[in-house]
Amino acid sequence: MPGVGAAGGGIVFLPPRMTVGHRPVVSRSADAVPCDRGVPPLCRPYLLELHPEDGHASIAIVAWDLLGAVEGVNAEGLCIAVTVDEEARCERGFEPAIGPVAGLDELRTVRYVLDGCANALEAREALLSVKRYWAAAPAHFLVADRHGDAFAFEPGASVSRDHLLDAAGLPLVLSNHAASRYPTDAALPREDGPGATFARLRRLRAALAETPAPYGTAEIRAIARAGFAEAVPWPGEAGMRTLWHSEYDLGERAVEVSFWAGDAAEPGGEPRAVRSEYLRLELR
Repeated sequence: MPGVGAAGGGIVFLPPRMTVGHRPVVSRSADAVPCDRGVPPLCRPYLLELHPEDGHASIAIVAWDLLGAVEGVNAEGLCIAVTVDEEARCERGFEPAIGPVAGLDELRTVRYVLDGCANALEAREALLSVKRYWAAAPAHFLVADRHGDAFAFEPGASVSRDHLLDAAGLPLVLSNHAASRYPTDAALPREDGPGATFARLRRLRAALAETPAPYGTAEIRAIARAGFAEAVPWPGEAGMRTLWHSEYDLGERAVEVSFWAGDAAEPGGEPRAVRSEYLRLELR
């Protein structure tokens, strides 16, 4: 995992009572500078369907490393997604692990949960018990299952400082900072943090509040677009793009994903992100 550069995005969990079809949904956007801008952290994603002999089958998006995963859903309807904690990386003198290290890095942690856990309760136990290290950047995770149990896992500098934030039947929104540090909107700093993380959180929460439930596909994608990199510009990173948006239907064990396909010039000369149609994959 070479220098990750700027990377991030937003993750939104929607409980069953708030969606059309009454199934829990996880919506995720992944941001980075595209390859043709000189930094390739997430620019070559793969969609893999895996059927391990001793573990749960899954569909996952992978990047950097085919042995790990950035996000995915398994055959039991358990979803997990990881995103960078830009605030921790920029403000706490973070240095990635160098050389062989015991434990699981941020991507293999995702694969560990997808392969080995059937529900959010098992995922809590697994995440709290496994030894971890950061190969590229400090990160946090959102986990949700088909029953509507969901939580955010924010690893600390030591096991005693890990945080579990339960959704408790409500929507759960993550950006690129630890939610445990700012439990309410009023606690958020007025000035934005690294990667426009606070602006993204505010925009996603505002879009949720302004959109009446139940949320169908159109509403979920409109809410996600409020947090895209083009909608929330990154300071000093004019080339940032949301490289993909994925929408996980946990009841159906399915994902629909749209990828950034380049920029098109508007009549005024401003570039406009062009995205693919949504591709749907289901575990059967």
